[in-house]
Amino acid sequence: VVPRDWVARIMVAHDTGNRVVGGGLRNANPQSYVGWAYYLSAFARWMPGTPPGPIADLPTGCLAVDRSLLVECGGFPERGYSSDTAFSLRARRRGHTLAFDVGIEVSHRNIDRLGTFIRNRLVRGWAFACMRVEEEEFTTVRAVVFAVLAPFLPPLLSFRVARLVFARRRHRREFLLASPLVFV
Repeated sequence: VVPRDWVARIMVAHDTGNRVVGGGLRNANPQSYVGWAYYLSAFARWMPGTPPGPIADLPTGCLAVDRSLLVECGGFPERGYSSDTAFSLRARRRGHTLAFDVGIEVSHRNIDRLGTFIRNRLVRGWAFACMRVEEEEFTTVRAVVFAVLAPFLPPLLSFRVARLVFARRRHRREFLLASPLVFV
């Protein structure tokens, strides 16, 4: 859900020299704890309260890219999920800054059905892993090490989400109630 002034805010951000700019994502269906689990596990890095400035990657849910830069970086890979992260990696490798602007945000309608949530998180996790192996050109040894350490990802990622939630003082109650699903 995009606010009326979204395009105007994007244009202002581009006019100040940002070739890649994105903003925050809000939870558009806060009545669902499955929706909260999805929102927190997928978008906690870009929730309101994220500090402005350079950022490692931006989600396509609230992103604007200068066309020439999009072409320079080869666009978004068509392999499916995690193409926004692949694009962000490519842009940063070429020396471009990804700008996070707190004045630009959208509300995201999240998955709110348990089975769909679990399937989605598994598929996206696998897609993310494949994207990293390809984009970062993992050696066989590095790929094996990451595969062996994979069982430690749920607690690590849950900790990262918790740290963001508590540091930004946002959605603590929702996180605590949805944390078992965030862990999954």
